[in-house]
Amino acid sequence: MSRVSGAPRLVECAPGSDTTTSFAPELLREALDKAVWPSDLRTILRSRLDEAVTCCENGSHVAAIIMLGSLIEGILIDATTTRPVSVPPRSDLNRIGLDDLLALARDNGWIGNDVTRYPCAALRQYRNLVHPRAQMRMPGPPPDRGTVELCWPVVRAVLNDLISTREKPTTPSTPSGQPAHRGRHPQRG
Repeated sequence: MSRVSGAPRLVECAPGSDTTTSFAPELLREALDKAVWPSDLRTILRSRLDEAVTCCENGSHVAAIIMLGSLIEGILIDATTTRPVSVPPRSDLNRIGLDDLLALARDNGWIGNDVTRYPCAALRQYRNLVHPRAQMRMPGPPPDRGTVELCWPVVRAVLNDLISTREKPTTPSTPSGQPAHRGRHPQRG
Protein backbone atom coordinates (compact mmCIF):
# COMPACT_ATOMS: atom_id res chain seq x y z
CA MET A 1 0.00 0.00 0.00
CA SER A 2 1.24 3.48 -0.76
CA ARG A 3 -0.20 6.93 -0.14
CA VAL A 4 -1.09 9.44 -2.82
CA SER A 5 -2.00 12.90 -1.51
CA GLY A 6 -2.48 11.34 1.93
CA ALA A 7 -5.02 8.75 0.70
CA PRO A 8 -4.07 5.05 0.83
CA ARG A 9 -3.71 3.32 -2.52
CA LEU A 10 -3.16 -0.40 -3.14
CA VAL A 11 -0.22 -1.21 -5.34
CA GLU A 12 0.44 -4.52 -7.03
CA CYS A 13 3.49 -6.45 -5.86
CA ALA A 14 5.15 -9.44 -7.43
CA PRO A 15 4.70 -12.64 -5.35
CA GLY A 16 7.40 -12.86 -2.73
CA SER A 17 8.74 -9.40 -3.56
CA ASP A 18 8.05 -7.78 -0.24
CA THR A 19 8.99 -8.95 3.22
CA THR A 20 6.77 -9.99 6.07
CA THR A 21 7.60 -7.00 8.23
CA SER A 22 3.91 -6.12 8.42
CA PHE A 23 3.48 -8.76 11.11
CA ALA A 24 6.80 -8.06 12.84
CA PRO A 25 8.23 -11.56 13.39
CA GLU A 26 10.64 -10.30 16.05
CA LEU A 27 7.67 -9.04 18.12
CA LEU A 28 5.91 -12.39 17.68
CA ARG A 29 9.05 -14.18 18.92
CA GLU A 30 9.11 -11.93 22.00
CA ALA A 31 5.40 -12.57 22.63
CA LEU A 32 5.92 -16.31 22.17
CA ASP A 33 8.68 -16.23 24.78
CA LYS A 34 6.36 -14.42 27.20
CA ALA A 35 3.39 -16.72 26.61
CA VAL A 36 5.13 -20.12 26.58
CA TRP A 37 7.21 -21.54 29.44
CA PRO A 38 10.88 -22.21 28.65
CA SER A 39 10.94 -25.81 27.44
CA ASP A 40 11.64 -28.08 24.50
CA LEU A 41 8.15 -27.18 23.28
CA ARG A 42 9.02 -23.47 23.19
CA THR A 43 12.12 -24.28 21.14
CA ILE A 44 9.96 -26.24 18.70
CA LEU A 45 7.40 -23.43 18.51
CA ARG A 46 10.06 -20.81 17.81
CA SER A 47 11.23 -23.04 14.96
CA ARG A 48 7.66 -23.32 13.64
CA LEU A 49 7.32 -19.54 13.73
CA ASP A 50 10.58 -19.15 11.82
CA GLU A 51 9.44 -21.73 9.26
CA ALA A 52 6.13 -19.92 8.79
CA VAL A 53 8.02 -16.68 8.15
CA THR A 54 10.30 -18.42 5.64
CA CYS A 55 7.33 -20.02 3.87
CA CYS A 56 5.48 -16.70 3.68
CA GLU A 57 8.52 -14.81 2.41
CA ASN A 58 9.05 -17.38 -0.34
CA GLY A 59 5.49 -17.69 -1.59
CA SER A 60 4.67 -21.03 0.08
CA HIS A 61 1.31 -19.80 1.34
CA VAL A 62 -0.36 -23.12 2.16
CA ALA A 63 2.74 -24.26 4.05
CA ALA A 64 2.84 -20.98 6.00
CA ILE A 65 -0.80 -21.38 7.05
CA ILE A 66 -0.25 -24.99 8.11
CA MET A 67 2.75 -23.89 10.20
CA LEU A 68 0.73 -21.09 11.84
CA GLY A 69 -2.06 -23.51 12.76
CA SER A 70 0.52 -25.86 14.22
CA LEU A 71 2.05 -22.95 16.11
CA ILE A 72 -1.29 -22.05 17.74
CA GLU A 73 -1.89 -25.69 18.61
CA GLY A 74 1.50 -25.90 20.33
CA ILE A 75 0.98 -22.62 22.17
CA LEU A 76 -2.33 -23.92 23.53
CA ILE A 77 -0.78 -27.28 24.47
CA ASP A 78 1.70 -25.35 26.60
CA ALA A 79 -1.18 -23.47 28.26
CA THR A 80 -2.96 -26.73 29.14
CA THR A 81 0.15 -28.04 30.87
CA THR A 82 1.26 -24.87 32.66
CA ARG A 83 -1.99 -23.24 33.79
CA PRO A 84 -4.63 -24.28 36.28
CA VAL A 85 -7.57 -25.87 34.50
CA SER A 86 -10.92 -25.01 36.09
CA VAL A 87 -13.05 -26.32 33.21
CA PRO A 88 -11.86 -29.81 32.19
CA PRO A 89 -11.15 -30.64 28.56
CA ARG A 90 -13.71 -32.46 26.42
CA SER A 91 -11.20 -35.13 25.50
CA ASP A 92 -7.87 -36.65 26.58
CA LEU A 93 -5.16 -33.97 26.56
CA ASN A 94 -2.79 -36.38 24.78
CA ARG A 95 -5.19 -36.67 21.84
CA ILE A 96 -6.86 -33.26 21.85
CA GLY A 97 -7.23 -31.39 18.57
CA LEU A 98 -7.13 -27.70 17.76
CA ASP A 99 -10.91 -27.20 18.05
CA ASP A 100 -10.97 -28.67 21.55
CA LEU A 101 -7.81 -26.78 22.56
CA LEU A 102 -9.44 -23.51 21.49
CA ALA A 103 -12.61 -24.38 23.42
CA LEU A 104 -10.58 -25.33 26.50
CA ALA A 105 -8.64 -22.06 26.37
CA ARG A 106 -11.85 -20.08 25.94
CA ASP A 107 -13.75 -21.97 28.66
CA ASN A 108 -10.89 -21.43 31.12
CA GLY A 109 -10.67 -17.72 30.30
CA TRP A 110 -7.19 -17.85 28.79
CA ILE A 111 -8.29 -16.45 25.42
CA GLY A 112 -11.33 -14.41 24.51
CA ASN A 113 -14.40 -15.52 22.63
CA ASP A 114 -13.58 -12.90 19.99
CA VAL A 115 -10.45 -14.88 19.12
CA THR A 116 -12.00 -18.34 19.15
CA ARG A 117 -15.00 -17.55 17.01
CA TYR A 118 -14.25 -16.46 13.46
CA PRO A 119 -10.49 -15.82 13.33
CA CYS A 120 -9.35 -19.15 14.74
CA ALA A 121 -12.08 -21.04 12.91
CA ALA A 122 -10.86 -19.61 9.61
CA LEU A 123 -7.24 -20.44 10.38
CA ARG A 124 -8.22 -23.94 11.44
CA GLN A 125 -10.09 -24.46 8.16
CA TYR A 126 -7.08 -23.34 6.15
CA ARG A 127 -4.72 -25.40 8.29
CA ASN A 128 -6.70 -28.47 7.21
CA LEU A 129 -5.28 -27.88 3.72
CA VAL A 130 -2.50 -30.17 4.88
CA HIS A 131 -4.97 -32.76 3.52
CA PRO A 132 -5.15 -32.47 -0.31
CA ARG A 133 -8.79 -33.52 -0.33
CA ALA A 134 -9.64 -30.58 1.91
CA GLN A 135 -8.13 -28.24 -0.66
CA MET A 136 -10.04 -29.97 -3.46
CA ARG A 137 -13.30 -29.35 -1.57
CA MET A 138 -12.50 -25.72 -0.82
CA PRO A 139 -14.33 -23.32 -3.13
CA GLY A 140 -12.48 -20.51 -4.81
CA PRO A 141 -8.82 -19.95 -5.49
CA PRO A 142 -6.11 -21.47 -3.29
CA PRO A 143 -4.73 -19.44 -0.40
CA ASP A 144 -2.40 -16.64 -1.38
CA ARG A 145 -0.30 -14.05 0.41
CA GLY A 146 -3.43 -12.15 1.44
CA THR A 147 -4.79 -15.28 3.10
CA VAL A 148 -1.56 -15.70 5.06
CA GLU A 149 -1.67 -12.03 6.07
CA LEU A 150 -5.10 -12.70 7.61
CA CYS A 151 -3.62 -15.47 9.76
CA TRP A 152 -0.82 -13.49 11.45
CA PRO A 153 -3.23 -11.37 13.55
CA VAL A 154 -4.86 -14.59 14.80
CA VAL A 155 -1.50 -15.79 16.15
CA ARG A 156 -0.88 -12.36 17.66
CA ALA A 157 -4.35 -12.32 19.30
CA VAL A 158 -3.87 -15.77 20.86
CA LEU A 159 -0.46 -14.76 22.21
CA ASN A 160 -1.73 -11.41 23.51
CA ASP A 161 -4.67 -13.04 25.29
CA LEU A 162 -2.46 -15.71 26.86
CA ILE A 163 0.03 -13.10 28.04
CA SER A 164 -2.68 -10.87 29.51
CA THR A 165 -4.38 -13.74 31.34
CA ARG A 166 -1.36 -15.52 32.74
CA GLU A 167 -0.99 -15.51 36.45
CA LYS A 168 1.65 -13.21 37.78
CA PRO A 169 4.53 -15.16 39.31
CA THR A 170 4.32 -15.00 43.06
CA THR A 171 6.98 -15.50 45.65
CA PRO A 172 5.99 -18.72 47.38
CA SER A 173 5.85 -18.55 51.14
CA THR A 174 7.00 -21.04 53.71
CA PRO A 175 4.66 -22.46 56.37
CA SER A 176 5.85 -19.64 58.69
CA GLY A 177 4.61 -17.07 56.17
CA GLN A 178 8.11 -15.88 55.29
CA PRO A 179 9.02 -15.64 51.60
CA ALA A 180 10.74 -18.74 50.30
CA HIS A 181 13.95 -18.71 48.29
CA ARG A 182 13.15 -17.20 44.88
CA GLY A 183 15.04 -19.86 42.92
CA ARG A 184 12.61 -22.66 43.80
CA HIS A 185 10.07 -21.93 41.07
CA PRO A 186 10.75 -21.29 37.39
CA GLN A 187 10.05 -17.81 36.12
CA ARG A 188 8.75 -17.03 32.66
CA GLY A 189 11.40 -15.94 30.21
